[in-house]
Amino acid sequence: MNTRLIAIRTIAFMMFIILLTVGCKKKEEEVDPYAFLKGTWQYANGAECVFDATTKTAKGTKVPTNNTIHKFVVGEEYWRNVTSTGADAWSYEQIVRFPDGKTVEYRKSTMTRKDANTLSMETPGLSDSGMKRVQ
Repeated sequence: MNTRLIAIRTIAFMMFIILLTVGCKKKEEEVDPYAFLKGTWQYANGAECVFDATTKTAKGTKVPTNNTIHKFVVGEEYWRNVTSTGADAWSYEQIVRFPDGKTVEYRKSTMTRKDANTLSMETPGLSDSGMKRVQ
């Protein structure tokens, strides 16, 4: 009977250790899907915008180098409704200004992380482009 009690205690102790190990397993930290986008980004035409993860928008901080036709404005939303679609990929609405300098529309677009400081962007009706992080 003594050996039986020892066996039961041993099994109970092992079960306790297993439950303790499983219960103390470190939980994976949630990754912020917008962390990469935070900061200032520059278009090839010289325009710049700053992404705000709280509002999921990027507001213009600098207009394109040649802005006489399209008339972009500092402070307007260059990107809006940014949504994570997977690892290093987002959908959003890209501002598009027309040559009359007045007509503005937002087109559903996608962007993906190309490397540590570059975004690749696709907007219907516009040539595909990339943006560089401003250091």
